[in-house]
Amino acid sequence: MIDDHGHPFARSGGPLDVSSIGLFIEEGADADQRREASATKRLSAHLMARRLATYLKCDVTQLSEARAEASSNWPSYVRALFADAGIDEFIFDVGAERTSDVADTFAELVDRPVHWIGRIDPVIDELMAIGSDAETIVSEVERFCRECVAAGCVGFKTALAYRTGLAVQANVTVDQAQESLNEEVPLRRRGKACRDLAFQRALGVAAETQHPFQIHTGFGDSSLRLSESNPLLLEDLLRSDEGTAAPIVLIHGAYPWTEELGFLALSRPNVYAEVSLFNIFTPLQVSARMIQLLELVSTDRIMFGTDGHEQPESFWFASHVLHESWAQATDVLIHAGADPAWVEEARLDVFDRTARTLYLG
Repeated sequence: MIDDHGHPFARSGGPLDVSSIGLFIEEGADADQRREASATKRLSAHLMARRLATYLKCDVTQLSEARAEASSNWPSYVRALFADAGIDEFIFDVGAERTSDVADTFAELVDRPVHWIGRIDPVIDELMAIGSDAETIVSEVERFCRECVAAGCVGFKTALAYRTGLAVQANVTVDQAQESLNEEVPLRRRGKACRDLAFQRALGVAAETQHPFQIHTGFGDSSLRLSESNPLLLEDLLRSDEGTAAPIVLIHGAYPWTEELGFLALSRPNVYAEVSLFNIFTPLQVSARMIQLLELVSTDRIMFGTDGHEQPESFWFASHVLHESWAQATDVLIHAGADPAWVEEARLDVFDRTARTLYLG
């Protein structure tokens, strides 16, 4: 399997707190206690803990101590974990990095190829924070993208849904972008027109270089306004010159808007559907949502990932959920009359070939 979306994770072992793998990221005096209390009642955390205890051959009440002991040789532990998960290669979001250093570091740790994509949002945030004007921000984002390509990235990403939302305005002028920087709002909510323009220019670079552009859609951590992450908000953008020319990957299955994602990937030949993140938090729904996508989207435009983060166990759990869900989906497809040979070709596409062709071809 090529894990087509993940993040750098801890570089050393020790005790594991399963509650740290969650979507509540706010800080505060009781934040850790709230996370821990929530995890004990959350099904996905319960299942992850029990499965990991089985893997480590310990009682679930001794999971933290058993993980600390097992991970005393961190590289060996991580490599065994990913071998058990069936992950052969990774594509990492390395933030605003413009070199392969982070990917190379993790490739050595996991003893597997790690490819990287550059995310534009931190670049924009940093420039806004120091008072840069709109023209500078836009040109620097284009520069960032070109430098990433020169340094060997395999794609780009935006988490615009976490900032000013996916209702991207087409044909924004520099004057409009500049005016938007004067808004008296928190940094992450500032400069919608400027962010829209910078994103479109970055899409232009992606179109020119034929590098795929990942767009966060659907749910995420607690800093997200979910209503602003519906993929249908991108329809105007997907009709623009940049939005029709660049390969666009709508990630996370756009959960809970899987069918909306399927429609966009069905009706737009440059749009790809990606499944990740919700397999960590809604593991019992993954098989049904796989089938929703397969009903609408050709298999050479569907790919699977984990959105693993914080700890390698998040990759491990998400990958196992994907493989188990695919087995369940296979039974449904065969029962519906699908040729087993077609189903096997579909499996090769969604677990490997689509991502390999799009990012590495």
